[in-house]
Amino acid sequence: MDSARWVVTAEGVSVNQFSSKLSVYFPANGEQDPHGGVTTTLRYDVRGSYASVKVDSVGGEQIAPSLAITDPDNLARGFMLERQAGELVFMVDGVEQARAAFVPGTDVWWRIREASGVVYCDTSADGANWATRLSVISSQSALDLSRAVVALQARHLSGGPGDGSSARFTNYNGGGVPAEPFCPSLSFSQDLTRPLPDPDFTFEGTCPIAATPGGLSFTIPGTACSSAYSSATAYNLVDSAVFVELSDGTNASAYMGLEVRTADGLYAASFSRVSGGGFYEARTIVPGMSSPVRSDMLGGVQHLWLKIAQEGTLLVWYYSSDGLTWIAFASTIADTPFSDVRIKLFFSSNGQPNGSSALFNHLNTSP
Repeated sequence: MDSARWVVTAEGVSVNQFSSKLSVYFPANGEQDPHGGVTTTLRYDVRGSYASVKVDSVGGEQIAPSLAITDPDNLARGFMLERQAGELVFMVDGVEQARAAFVPGTDVWWRIREASGVVYCDTSADGANWATRLSVISSQSALDLSRAVVALQARHLSGGPGDGSSARFTNYNGGGVPAEPFCPSLSFSQDLTRPLPDPDFTFEGTCPIAATPGGLSFTIPGTACSSAYSSATAYNLVDSAVFVELSDGTNASAYMGLEVRTADGLYAASFSRVSGGGFYEARTIVPGMSSPVRSDMLGGVQHLWLKIAQEGTLLVWYYSSDGLTWIAFASTIADTPFSDVRIKLFFSSNGQPNGSSALFNHLNTSP
């Protein structure tokens, strides 16, 4: 398991990752009360978002797999969906709230999501078409949904010992094909509305920043400035991507963007920039490249998404109007595998004290 992403607990069980599958194995004639699984190291803002997983297989009626959105300081606090034999059980802060019959072949994918003050438990046969099974008002839990962790766990209902069975999870948050765009993915998600300072990021520069309901705001205070907001943790983006939503508040010369940087200094970046006449461009920045690759001019567009993806030996740049349908506009050979990169958002007045602003939101990496 990747210790940068997951905290492993194992009491009388074996917790392992095989390719994309997480296995919690209950050895026969093992310890009493066996249980274990993984919890994300990063904290997520799951308001208006979700966590989902495919329960790939479960051996034995006494094995109870679960998906939970919970408190990093108290794993008993939060929302949990657990299979107990032939039923799905929804628990809030460790107290059972509701039960529903478990339907094999239909309740294969599980999802816990929050929307407008309600937390829903959904299931799906294919990870694309979902049905709500259970729901509660989010205020029933003491969990702070803006700083939650996700847990994939399994336990033995009878208290054990195990019987050689296992619970297996896969396709955490869609496995690269999420049904919704703004989900916490395998490695990282940030809706950029959390109070500052944020322990998952470092800030440098002179442009003031603020966390707003719409995202992370950068402002030029009337004097030239530039700023950057960088992840405190390195991520593996091999055959993966990082993307962000951007909005610019003025038709001035300021620019903003997204950068990924490797430990040895190589980097790639993508940014939108206002040019004269109110047109926008998406551009690339690549070491050793004397001039950027530009997309077609995006007339009048003040809002777009940008993505940088490593696809085999290529690094590919995309832009999108909605975060769902992507248009590639540049590519280059990836000299170094993006296995250990930092993510950065940057904003600059481009030397002009013009009072413009920028807004970033929905920063994600996709497996």
